[in-house]
Amino acid sequence: MRLLPVTYICVGILTCVATSPITYDDVRGTPYTVGYDHRAITINGVRTMLISGAIHYPRSTPAMWPYIMKMAKNQGLNTVQTYVFWNLHEQKQGILDFTGRANLSAFLQEAANAGLFVNLRIGPYVSAEWTYGGLPVWLNQVPNISFRSSNDAWKRLMRQFILNIVDYVTPYLAKNGGPIIVAQIENEYAGDDRAYVDWCGTLVNNELSSTEIPWIMCNGLSANSTIETCNSCNCLDD
Repeated sequence: MRLLPVTYICVGILTCVATSPITYDDVRGTPYTVGYDHRAITINGVRTMLISGAIHYPRSTPAMWPYIMKMAKNQGLNTVQTYVFWNLHEQKQGILDFTGRANLSAFLQEAANAGLFVNLRIGPYVSAEWTYGGLPVWLNQVPNISFRSSNDAWKRLMRQFILNIVDYVTPYLAKNGGPIIVAQIENEYAGDDRAYVDWCGTLVNNELSSTEIPWIMCNGLSANSTIETCNSCNCLDD
């Protein structure tokens, strides 16, 4: 695994480029490829810099999203990143909600309309001072569950949520001409359950490879099949 520094809000993935960063406007509406090497993310094989800012969709209303995206683009960003909030979308087990502030597809479309790429941080654990780390409270009622670990109940429910989200956002993936160029599994994992982290990597390899985009893990342990990233101002010192 290679370490690429990711510093939100300032820079998504750092590299050196000789020209202006590629934007979604440059590839809009046509399938394109996303990869990476030891220096950078690549769009259609060309290295680029991702200048990224955090915009969390449920913290504003859908009516506000076009203006927010416009301002992000006007400030020089070419990428937005957002968590996906499990306890927003599945408040009752097995019932998914993508309406109102939870309308993730509308949010992704507004990013595309503004010419912005998207880094979709699915987690499902999130930070960002969000209630219960984004986890649904009904998880506490699942027998014998242990969060964020090599626990069968946790892995089963986490896997299903991630697959549900990936299925939902598939039209917005780069391979389909959409703005999503990077996705994240887990988030700032500070534990020492290596088997769990490796399971996350296996999930990416075996069931999420069809997304055809790089998957990252942010801070803490990372799987070899993901890009290890850091969201700090002193990543190279860690």
